[in-house]
Amino acid sequence: MLQGIDAVSHSNHTERFARAVLGALSGHFCVLDAAGNILQINKPWLDFERQHSVGRAEFQIETGQNYLELLEAGHAVARGGMAFANGIRTVLNGAGSQFVMEYSLPSPSGQLWFSGKVMPFPDQELGSVIIIHENISAHKQLEDRLRHAVESAPTAFVMVNASGTMLMVNAQAEHSFGYSREEMLGKTVEMLVPERFRDAHIGFRQAYLVKPESRPMGAGRDLYGRRKDGSEFPVEIGLGLIENHAETLVLSSIVDITARKRMERRFRQAVESAPNAIVMINESGRIVMVNAQTELSFGYQRNELIGREVELLVPERFRSAHIAFRQAYLAAPVSRPMGAGRDLYGLRKDGSEFPVEIGLGLIDDENGNIVLSSIVDITERKNANDKLRQALNEKEMLLKEVYHRVKNNLQVVSSLINLQAGSVNNQNTADLLKQSADRIKAMALLHEKLYQSKDLARIDFNEYIRSLVNHLLYGYGTHAGNVLISLRIDNVFLDMDTAIPCGLIINELVSNALKYAFPDDKTGEIRIGFIRSEAEFELTISDNGVGLPPELDFKNTSSLGLQLVDTLTKQLLGQMSLDRTDGTSFTLRFAELS
Repeated sequence: MLQGIDAVSHSNHTERFARAVLGALSGHFCVLDAAGNILQINKPWLDFERQHSVGRAEFQIETGQNYLELLEAGHAVARGGMAFANGIRTVLNGAGSQFVMEYSLPSPSGQLWFSGKVMPFPDQELGSVIIIHENISAHKQLEDRLRHAVESAPTAFVMVNASGTMLMVNAQAEHSFGYSREEMLGKTVEMLVPERFRDAHIGFRQAYLVKPESRPMGAGRDLYGRRKDGSEFPVEIGLGLIENHAETLVLSSIVDITARKRMERRFRQAVESAPNAIVMINESGRIVMVNAQTELSFGYQRNELIGREVELLVPERFRSAHIAFRQAYLAAPVSRPMGAGRDLYGLRKDGSEFPVEIGLGLIDDENGNIVLSSIVDITERKNANDKLRQALNEKEMLLKEVYHRVKNNLQVVSSLINLQAGSVNNQNTADLLKQSADRIKAMALLHEKLYQSKDLARIDFNEYIRSLVNHLLYGYGTHAGNVLISLRIDNVFLDMDTAIPCGLIINELVSNALKYAFPDDKTGEIRIGFIRSEAEFELTISDNGVGLPPELDFKNTSSLGLQLVDTLTKQLLGQMSLDRTDGTSFTLRFAELS
């Protein structure tokens, strides 16, 4: 009797212990007897019902109720309730060791999803089965969002299992391959691969599953997809592994790169047909692409250049420096001409060199920076430039010889006139001859300066004025020694058409000042200014001598010298003004003749 009481006591103690353990678990549990009646519901399940108001009048879960009847009565509420009830019966009847399925329940906050698992209860005296529920609503929401993102993605997605069977495709996969979803699901993925690649693709797929990792597929190979109509198109494929406890799944993203390939083909055609040599090198300086003109210019076959360092095409004496220039360019790349200010040369296969011009451009490639070099053989241009330079040198020498001969002839004429003046008894005639000789000498000086100049088109007028003044002072001898000459002259260069009339005007006005401004050997000063503004030149010749007679109109006079000044002023399209204050001051303003 006591032993029976002890057995009952032990059974009650075990039951209470089991209930306490179930109550303390954080998951959702309930225990059923062999008839499907609820023996125990743990606290988290009841708390969850109250929190989310899952229970409804037709689907209240309480101890003592038959859980199977509740599921069958509320199968319209609990989506999948009937199937779950049948799964529980399978385990109760011993026909299965466990049963797992997902189902959903409505709630005011939205549809809730659960994963239900049915297993035999460890102690059959306390219960027949235990049902474990897991709230997978958050997971389902994330799964729905992911499914929506995949479905609306502009990239084709295909999910396959370990045997290569397609389990999921998106709308873009239908569009890219021309199959409907129903035609693809359940078929092997090789139906989307061109027939000539299918055997190899099976091997690649199996090799990937041995060492799966997210990566691009077919690195270094051209990949193609096959449409339903049999046409092929180039693709890029990315592979990713999906962790799934039930089986291994691989998600493939497939991008149709037809447009990109078309652009690449056009780019290659443009490069290939370019009249310049095109050499493309990577960051390590190795050649990755050349065009036909490169083969023609350097004498190498294409396969002799690909993979070699670009210094192969550079003369040996420049190679060390070229490596440094190349590395410096990669540190701060910008599209620009190469070797500004330096003569560049290429080296042919036969060892001969030829002058080149090189333009550099950077291509940002997925594998790193690529430098595109455009190389132009400028041998013909350089030869033409050399010939032109030689012709110009010869022309320059000829012009210098002409200026030299003209200068000599003018000096001879000037000397002859001076000799003639010395033999004339009439002083007025002698003065006129001397003035003519000075004018010729002024022109001879211009030709002398041009002969000495590096620029045969323009003359240094600052230096010319100083030489002309020295000549005039020398010509007027001791009388000129009483006159101080002050010069304020800018650095001005004039062409011959402007320099000759301007020089003759200076000769006339300075000669007049030396002859007439300081009679009876008086002392005085002659000031010569020649300045240039943005728009015009300003020539000023002034003295503090006795001045011109008040009645003299310098623009309408019988003086040959002043008539010549007026004529030359008009030739320069200038304006001459006269200031009689404190001596005489002539100011000529003019622009350089174009």
